[in-house]
Amino acid sequence: MGRFTAEALRELGHDMTLFDYAPTPLDKVRDRLPWQPAEDKAAVNRRLRKAVEAARPDLFLTLFGFDVSRESLHWMRSRKIPSACWWINDPFQFQRSARKAPCYDFVFSNSSVCPGQYLEAGAPHADFLPTACSPGVHRTRAPEERYRCDVCFAGDWSARRESMMEALVGRFRVRIFGPWSEKLGRLEARDSSALRGAGGDRLLPRP
Repeated sequence: MGRFTAEALRELGHDMTLFDYAPTPLDKVRDRLPWQPAEDKAAVNRRLRKAVEAARPDLFLTLFGFDVSRESLHWMRSRKIPSACWWINDPFQFQRSARKAPCYDFVFSNSSVCPGQYLEAGAPHADFLPTACSPGVHRTRAPEERYRCDVCFAGDWSARRESMMEALVGRFRVRIFGPWSEKLGRLEARDSSALRGAGGDRLLPRP
């Protein structure tokens, strides 16, 4: 999602500097050192602050924003670099994101009902910003037999969504796209003939 957002902003004429939050092996070692400061993902956030200092952006924008520490956001504010976070998994992760929202200067949500709740949680500014399509990815294509199924679900995992898929597996051929990882094992366990589809998705055949 971050890559698509960056590409869209570039197409609009904005200069972008990307930062990868994935911890490096060295970050993981440093975070285990006993003298590390009491900061979330301290090693990654030190790298982030160095990158921001070098780029001096007009705006710091992050998606999800869980890994940006409060210390980093206060540091940006002290340097008059506005920060914005786009929460694109609301309302499922609202309770978690609401704890960090007041630290951002601007908060955007994919849910139309959450901005008001973010304001109540202390966010200075909050607005509705729905997701959109990327024409290079989301476009009409001729159907392919390998993707044939009765029910197709694309999205993140949640306990409620898993229970919905459980109700469908065994009655329909279900294909799931998304970062479900080991959660799919529980669904597959219900049908030993379940097949792994292309791209890491699963096709759960109807008996």
